[in-house]
Amino acid sequence: MLKISHKRQLALKACELLRADRWWTSVDRWCGLVTLNYHRFGDRTSTPCDPGVFSATAEQFESQIRFLKKNCDLVSVSDLADVIRPGNRRRAILLTIDDGYLDNYEVAFPILRSHGAPAVIFLATGLIEQPKVAWWDEINWIVRRMGGGELRMPDQWHLEPLGVTEETLNTVLDRLLRIAKTLPPSQLESLLADLAASSGIGRAPIT
Repeated sequence: MLKISHKRQLALKACELLRADRWWTSVDRWCGLVTLNYHRFGDRTSTPCDPGVFSATAEQFESQIRFLKKNCDLVSVSDLADVIRPGNRRRAILLTIDDGYLDNYEVAFPILRSHGAPAVIFLATGLIEQPKVAWWDEINWIVRRMGGGELRMPDQWHLEPLGVTEETLNTVLDRLLRIAKTLPPSQLESLLADLAASSGIGRAPIT
């Protein structure tokens, strides 16, 4: 199976922004399997949660699906054995969607269905059994609702006081998200509780 470079995968994922139609015709013809990963669908500029997990608007996603279906094979998991067998010359794309946000069903699913395009959705099953806001979304929700001011976290998090302004917002969020990614579930809950208390905002409501 021909390996597709990371740079080419990123170019394909950014179909609309990078004018993938031009990129596609400029590279050597390839065969094999490329997996494209999505998370959320909608307008990242209007969300109170983490905008970094939005992969495409509805319009962008439909444009990408239309383009991909025209230029290669959109495959399902059941096709993978054939796709990776020696000598296969298919240009295969496996679409995957992480976490199972509601917009996966309300926005992405109708587009996939209308184009007959298969996709794999990886559900965060823990959020089904115990409904709560995903930790990365809750961190964003709390900090963005502060509007401004100074955030002083307990000493155990080894964070100097963080000034939250429009200019420093992304830096503050990046530091908190980096810490959160290193924590086991029990400590992660402690971080969220301390953040909610220190900010004066409280915990994000389950909607």
